[in-house]
Amino acid sequence: MTMPPPHALVTGCSSGIGHSIAQKLLDEGWHVTGLSRRRPDVSGDFDWVPADLSQTSALPSLIEDVDTVQAVVHAAGFQYAQPLGELNDTALRDMFAVHVEAAAVLVNTLFDRIESDGRIVLIGSRTATGAGGKCQYAATKAALTGLARSW
Repeated sequence: MTMPPPHALVTGCSSGIGHSIAQKLLDEGWHVTGLSRRRPDVSGDFDWVPADLSQTSALPSLIEDVDTVQAVVHAAGFQYAQPLGELNDTALRDMFAVHVEAAAVLVNTLFDRIESDGRIVLIGSRTATGAGGKCQYAATKAALTGLARSW
């Protein structure tokens, strides 16, 4: 009996770190379910789920058919930078939704489908410790650290 390949759910798989992680897992024989706004250019055992991760209330239904996973990699993200005195509250809400709320919703929804020895990877940033002009982005990345350490 052939064992099925390990399965990972990767967000932000259409570009940047998420794309690189998805393709690396595919190259190593994993089955990958990718969530992103744009269809990624990857090759391998891949299922794409079109998703706007800022619309967190839609996420549970988008992943209801995802089977058991050995890994959840939350790599989706973006950065708005503004100096103090010019902060944009919409930018903070948007980054918080994609970076933090989406991670919490996805992992909570998949909780009973993550293998007991599975991994949850939340892509952070060294900016989480603070960086001039990037306080809101830094706050969202610091929140990911809090989530990961608490889980």
